[in-house]
Amino acid sequence: HTNIPVEVISEVFESINSCASNTLRNLILVGNSLESVDPMVMTRAMPKLEKLDLSNCGLTNEQVESVLAAVAPPLKELSLFNTKMENVDEKILEKAKDIAFINYRYTNH
Repeated sequence: HTNIPVEVISEVFESINSCASNTLRNLILVGNSLESVDPMVMTRAMPKLEKLDLSNCGLTNEQVESVLAAVAPPLKELSLFNTKMENVDEKILEKAKDIAFINYRYTNH
């Protein structure tokens, strides 16, 4: 757990989206608390990423569905380990899995 402040994480997502010369391809935010980050802020950065790891970030169902619905090339891998998926629309998940490799498993410790 790195505990990066939510404001900083939101700024990172925004800068990835707004910077035309962005070269960042992999974003790993494992263990950061993201439940208060606007799902739209998260998804706007996704078209520039190849790998996004949001494992163990306490994502809400709305965030998970927004992220899964935004899966598109060039994104090749999305990791959502320890993310509650039981209420996620199965159609959204299946469509995302057709486009990219989706890593997910939830264990309740």
